[in-house]
Amino acid sequence: MTDRSVLSLLIPAVGGQGGGVLLEWIVDAATVDGYPVHGTSIPGVAQRTGSTSYYIELATERGGHDDAPPIFSLYPVPGALDVLLAPEFLEVSRSIELGFPSPTRTTIIASTHRLYSIHEKIVTGRGIYPIERLQEAVTATLTGWIDRLHEANGGRFPEKVTAFRPEMAVHGRYKQACPVCGAPVQRIVYAENECNYCARCQTGGRRLADRSLSRLLREDWPRSIDEG
Repeated sequence: MTDRSVLSLLIPAVGGQGGGVLLEWIVDAATVDGYPVHGTSIPGVAQRTGSTSYYIELATERGGHDDAPPIFSLYPVPGALDVLLAPEFLEVSRSIELGFPSPTRTTIIASTHRLYSIHEKIVTGRGIYPIERLQEAVTATLTGWIDRLHEANGGRFPEKVTAFRPEMAVHGRYKQACPVCGAPVQRIVYAENECNYCARCQTGGRRLADRSLSRLLREDWPRSIDEG
């Protein structure tokens, strides 16, 4: 929605985190206070490999708007988002990667709270990424990409919004060589979603099970990149 008389708010969350409850609170509060509002849930799977997004459009004036009721959109428009409310830290970067927030329009509210990813949960022992290192990595990555896109587009907002770019290290580069070590990029597949990673750089050479092919192959599933 690009109409400035309507406030747009996107809540990118992880499944089971309570994004749907937050959407209901905001919609109920606006309704009680007399603001026309519409909320849409776009549920995914309850793991990091999928996305669970909630989108709200709220009229900026009270009243029924009988003469000209607001027209609400069911999905956020890249670059036309007013508020990005992220209750989980890494979801901020995912939304920026998808092009939803605009540097000139969007207010980003993010929590440093962590809901651990599937990669952290499956590690034997302590596999949780330190929040300090995550914050440094996210800040450095986002700053680098903002500068890169700003320069490539002459200071304008990118017209082509895509989550896949050839300069990315592993995202969308399955079977291609890792730019750091040269090992083939691996993937985890869940339903229609895919997560890419370098086994040598990120998991100590260990290939992560993907719940589909690994279950089919069982004992024949290669546990490391050296096994094939």
